Amino acid sequence: MHTAFRRFYKQIIIATIFLIVVLGVSFWVWRVTRPQPTCSDGIKNQNEQDIDCGGICALACMKEPMYGAVSLLRTQFFKVSESAYDVIGEVENKNIDFGSPSFGYEFALLDAEGEVLASRKGTSYILPREKKRIGEQRLETSKPVASVRLTMFDEVWIEVNEFASANLYVRNKEFSPVFERSSPAGYKASGVVVNQTGFDFGQVDIVVVLKDDSGKELAIGVTEMRTLKNGDQRFFEVRWPYPLSDVSRFDVDAYTNLLANENFLVRYGKNRERFQEEVPVPSKGIRF
Repeated sequence: MHTAFRRFYKQIIIATIFLIVVLGVSFWVWRVTRPQPTCSDGIKNQNEQDIDCGGICALACMKEPMYGAVSLLRTQFFKVSESAYDVIGEVENKNIDFGSPSFGYEFALLDAEGEVLASRKGTSYILPREKKRIGEQRLETSKPVASVRLTMFDEVWIEVNEFASANLYVRNKEFSPVFERSSPAGYKASGVVVNQTGFDFGQVDIVVVLKDDSGKELAIGVTEMRTLKNGDQRFFEVRWPYPLSDVSRFDVDAYTNLLANENFLVRYGKNRERFQEEVPVPSKGIRF
């Protein structure tokens, strides 16, 4: 009995040693033959910050904006003739380190049942932490309009670091009636855009909003000017060829796309290309 126990004990030891050897050899073979971590294996390994980027990998990880869409704050429409309406929308980019050099938008005039009576699409841009107005003029419909809808789409986002806005200033603002043969023929707003930013711009967009004493918006005008160089002071004028009443003041916003290489020296983003080409196109008047 004692001999049988010793034989069984010896077999257990031999089997254990054999198992250890087999496992050791298998582990060695696995270590030798397993695929080595790389920056293209689709796995977050090594000291990567994300899958195959950051850390040991040369490819930098691309951040995503916290807010993936431009936010709509409000809309307004104005009846300017029996069959035409102007529209305005105020939008906001809530991101602090992402801007959109291009996004699409669509204004739609709706009836009381929500049916689309007229619509128009356009493109715009928005900087980090920016609120801005966008508008369109003379959307045509002969039916009564109950509301206006503004939707944004196809936002392109780029990360910007240490962003500092380049402000454009407007001075000598005036609003006055326009007369033809001593009779009122409409109104005009004018001013001078001053560029003291240190950079040349290919295009500047101007939005004019007329208001009454209480701040209620009464009308909108949009125009653009081309090739505004550093140090330039450029005159603009926007006209409304229809009656207006109770206008006591107006706001002017001057915007330029600081994120587009073809428009501006992109010194705040990752691409540091310089826009210096002059675009010899005269200022464009109000779109009617």
